[in-house]
Amino acid sequence: VFIFQTNSSLTTGTGSTVLLTNGAQECNIYWQVGSSATLGTGTAFQGNILAMASITLNTNASIVDGRALARTGAVTLDSNNIVAGCIPSPGAAAVLLLLGPCTMVRRRRVN
Repeated sequence: VFIFQTNSSLTTGTGSTVLLTNGAQECNIYWQVGSSATLGTGTAFQGNILAMASITLNTNASIVDGRALARTGAVTLDSNNIVAGCIPSPGAAAVLLLLGPCTMVRRRRVN
């Protein structure tokens, strides 16, 4: 399992490609984004995007064997392909549990 983290945004350029090497599998790649993610036109992306705010896939951007999950905003699509065909490894569940408290917990104020 590989986790790439950024405190701010993730933006790819037009026609960008994410290539995995050394046996890395798309299902086990996580991009934890502190604000919003934008995939440029024609981008070929791999892995799971977990954004705090929104995710935008510009025209013909694609995600192979991954997901686009936004916590507080929208996931905006424009003629895109997202293929969620693989099954994450057992370790990926542990990663989601570890990421969960950082990104998914809502705090309630007690008076």
